[in-house]
Amino acid sequence: MLSSYDLTSFSKRLKTIRKSLGYSQNDVADETGVNSDTLRRLENGMSVPRFDTLEVLSRFYKENLILLLDSYKISTELSYFYDLVDYHMVNEDIESLRNSIKTFHLYIKQDNLRMVDAREVEQLDYFFQGLELSYNANDHSSTELFEKALKLTITHFKLDNWSHFKYNFLEIRILLSLAAVQGNLRNCELSTSILNYILNYLDPSPHSKFYEKVLIVKCYGILAYNYHRLDNHKQAIKYSDLGIQFCIDHSILSNLHFVLFRKGVALYNLNDKSYEIYIEQAINLLKIQEKHALSNTVQKYLDTFRENKRS
Repeated sequence: MLSSYDLTSFSKRLKTIRKSLGYSQNDVADETGVNSDTLRRLENGMSVPRFDTLEVLSRFYKENLILLLDSYKISTELSYFYDLVDYHMVNEDIESLRNSIKTFHLYIKQDNLRMVDAREVEQLDYFFQGLELSYNANDHSSTELFEKALKLTITHFKLDNWSHFKYNFLEIRILLSLAAVQGNLRNCELSTSILNYILNYLDPSPHSKFYEKVLIVKCYGILAYNYHRLDNHKQAIKYSDLGIQFCIDHSILSNLHFVLFRKGVALYNLNDKSYEIYIEQAINLLKIQEKHALSNTVQKYLDTFRENKRS
């Protein structure tokens, strides 16, 4: 995630360092290649500096500005909303998400946000709105919002050049959401490429946070779905099995139904009679978790598959 800082104090310190060395802003711009407008904004507390900008200035000022900036980090209530990011990505509860959005909008109307990077607030806002639209299957509009969110911190981001950049905590979640909606839009190759990148980013170790583990299962499930859409059912089984095994290894129930169902669908398309076992397991798991609407939906798929086999 973006961190929030006392930018006013940091900018004053940055200006003091420059003046103590006898440099004007133009001198620094000429010698480092850092844009003079960027310097002006940094010294007026108008933006959080990029990591590469701090590296360049650190060498020129002969002071570790990255550590200096970190000393001006402040605690923020935004951490509460960051904690909700993975929760809403995993649970897909539209009413809960809408309540979180209302709470977030009430929070950002407060007068005590002057030390919070405005991009951080706007990026979270775009993300939550995009997530709500994606729950409602409005994939084109949610794609636009997710792209806007990423462009706030990755200026030149486009879907066709997504692999050119590195991503932080929130950016990787936005990218995952983009991959999911691209799969829904049948841009399966693009979605699959992004998801494999994200799997390499997320921490699969026993020490990772619970919701990060569930996001890994979600990636496997979406990958299986993408290969189902591409009629490559053996690959769908491969990623379903990876997701199922990951759930077993880490004692995870969340999203296990998704990979079980995807394996069942793949087996059905390969005319393997064992498909019913996996879909029934998904249904029973959903019932145990009291997700009755979803269990009914999966049951209808199973009934349809059985009817198709009989006919």
